[in-house]
Amino acid sequence: MVAANRQRAQQGDMIFTRRPYGFTRTGRKVRIVQPEAAEIRSAVKKLLRGATLQSLVDDLNARGSTTTIGGPWSVTSLRRVLGNPRNAGRVTYNGEDFGSNGLAILDADTADRLAALLHDPRRLSAPSNQVKYLLSGLVRCGRQGCNDSAMFSKGAHLVETEKAGRPRTGAMAYRCLNCHGTRRQD
Repeated sequence: MVAANRQRAQQGDMIFTRRPYGFTRTGRKVRIVQPEAAEIRSAVKKLLRGATLQSLVDDLNARGSTTTIGGPWSVTSLRRVLGNPRNAGRVTYNGEDFGSNGLAILDADTADRLAALLHDPRRLSAPSNQVKYLLSGLVRCGRQGCNDSAMFSKGAHLVETEKAGRPRTGAMAYRCLNCHGTRRQD
């Protein structure tokens, strides 16, 4: 199967099982879905003019536009769609580029400018890996058989408590990465 898929890619056939945004297939005939292609072109134009991926996602979701599986857009899903070499008519298989098949949503120059923008390290906005909470990573788990594992405090890890007659409240907690046990931070 791998050899057959590679051979189809060499012949210029676009191979996909899940329909990529902007394209559809009937048998072996691939066509561009014009409304989706227009969305891609519009998003690329805005991105190249300085818009952020998040602003584009917010716009798509506000207008009720969905992905090919009917879900809402996220920054990751939009980045994958816009960065897909198929949009420039490129046929790839397992990372290997077999050239153009002539079925393109974006011209080669626009696709190259977009790729340079999406891969620009100055655009990376990954969260810091610095410790944000007091004693996070320093506190050790005291459960028997847990091998003194480190415990970390994260904003998402809340311990829900309920006392007689009182509403539930959330409290920050340390969580063991080994046994997943928690201890209230206070």
